[in-house]
Amino acid sequence: MLKPLTIFIPILLFVLLFRIKCAKKGNYHEDFLELNQAKCLQGFAAVTIILHHLTQLVTSYGVVNKGFINIFNDLGIFCTGIFFFYSGYGLYTSLLTKENYLDGFFRKRYSAILIPFFVINLLFCLVRLPMQEKNPVFIICNVLGVILLNSNMWYIVEIAILYFAFYIIFKNPNKRKYGLVKMVIVVVAMIVGSLLLGHDHYTPSQGIWFMGEWWYNTTALFLVGMLIAKYRQGIVGFAKKHYIVLLSVSTVLFGGLFVLRKFVGGVFGYWTEYPGHPEYLDKFITLLSETTVVVVFVLLLLLISMKLKFNNCILRFFGKIALELYLVHNLFIMLLGDKKLPDILLYILVYAGGIGLALFFHWIDGKLVKVIQGKK
Repeated sequence: MLKPLTIFIPILLFVLLFRIKCAKKGNYHEDFLELNQAKCLQGFAAVTIILHHLTQLVTSYGVVNKGFINIFNDLGIFCTGIFFFYSGYGLYTSLLTKENYLDGFFRKRYSAILIPFFVINLLFCLVRLPMQEKNPVFIICNVLGVILLNSNMWYIVEIAILYFAFYIIFKNPNKRKYGLVKMVIVVVAMIVGSLLLGHDHYTPSQGIWFMGEWWYNTTALFLVGMLIAKYRQGIVGFAKKHYIVLLSVSTVLFGGLFVLRKFVGGVFGYWTEYPGHPEYLDKFITLLSETTVVVVFVLLLLLISMKLKFNNCILRFFGKIALELYLVHNLFIMLLGDKKLPDILLYILVYAGGIGLALFFHWIDGKLVKVIQGKK
């Protein structure tokens, strides 16, 4: 018998597949890596992440069986991987194709991510701080984002650091030869450093920077995006020439790695640590399985996108507010998660509230970004 929450799966599939366009035999969608397509997939990823977080809540991270919806406990990293991939790809593509791209880089790129971060963080502070401890240092750290009240905001912190590293490494046109190698060093350092820090057991929000596996288990996709941007022509040509083989191998490989990742997470995992025993080997093995499966997933998604164009009015709508939707929906999960609401009602309220607030903040953010960027 189907459980009630299963209804959200066909709804999600409808959002993705509505007005899908299939390329004719022997042809491919040449714009499958362009910005419009990327925005649509990022919008779908944002919607799916909400389903992931809600499902984690109502199933107690998979302990409670709510039917087919339980699979969304395991899908969050794939959505985050999409965001990291397109961030790396877009950044490096812009460097290659836009003259003087790094001029005014901080004003252009940072305003687009930091304004939503601080505006929505202020909302979380106004709502959540009165319910928590009144330590002045803790309050200041929350307001400044040094300790995150909304742990979903880790993504902005990490992207801001990666942007800074990118600018420093590539700002001098005469010293770009080994730029990708330097970015690999930066990303590996971030991943290793975060893994060694373990988890934040000190704050209610688990918001101390770089403490938690969500800070590093998809970061490598940023590099994958940069590599595909640099070698796009050769990679796309190779993919067209061997499309059926690559699609078949990637599909089988992803299925096998998905099952393996579930097994590894159960046997090893990130949370086996206890005082005096950080269990780094368990974390590393789990990280290796997750990074591998996410990389294969994104490559498979790109292969599918060469034939199937996921682009419709619903995806474009969510693509415009994807960042705000990702950042703000957790507020409703925090406020409603312990109210003993029926599951379907909880899902509906979180989606409705998240979309409504995301639209409002997207409008505000847009106004502020234009002011900072000097646009009328």
